[in-house]
Amino acid sequence: MAESAPSSEKPESKTEPPLAPRPRLRTVAWLFARIGAMSFGGGMAGWYFREVVERRRWMGETDFLSGFALAQILPGINATNMLVYIGQRLHGRIGAAVVPASLLFFPVLIAMGLGAGYAEVAHHPWVHRFLEGAAAAAVGLTSTLGFKAFRHSTRDPGLFVALLLTFVCIAILRWPMVAVAPCTALLGVAAAWRIVGRVRRRGGA
Repeated sequence: MAESAPSSEKPESKTEPPLAPRPRLRTVAWLFARIGAMSFGGGMAGWYFREVVERRRWMGETDFLSGFALAQILPGINATNMLVYIGQRLHGRIGAAVVPASLLFFPVLIAMGLGAGYAEVAHHPWVHRFLEGAAAAAVGLTSTLGFKAFRHSTRDPGLFVALLLTFVCIAILRWPMVAVAPCTALLGVAAAWRIVGRVRRRGGA
């Protein structure tokens, strides 16, 4: 039996606007191909959020941020993990393969063409200033998405504690992420499970 991709025609929650009808696969592929051709540096998750959630409403904010959390803790490159998640949510297994391939198509061609030329201009100061500017923009994009995730995490004390502990242990104490992430993730899961139980009890009341 062929796998059916999750429907995105209904809103995820009462607080979020209705979602747009599920787009065609070629529409999704072309969007991410354009993102790949126009993007610089990191911070891509913020761009994905703007295009998929805010502009086109193909996914809800809660759904996207859930995938963003998974992309951070799973092995591999975070941005690629996020592409696989978006593709799967929109078009199942085929979407999970097409979306990353679409985004990488133009960058691979451009990198192959510019790779040799970079050695000729790398000594110019303006090249490094340009790359520093692109990196600053990437930090801004990532910070924007981090702020949106922060708003969701601060709605419950347990989630806020998990967020705060992760920040203190990694950013301040410099503990290894491989030891910190599982512990704080378990705390966050327990808090989220408690929220789900509370919502179910209210619904059954």
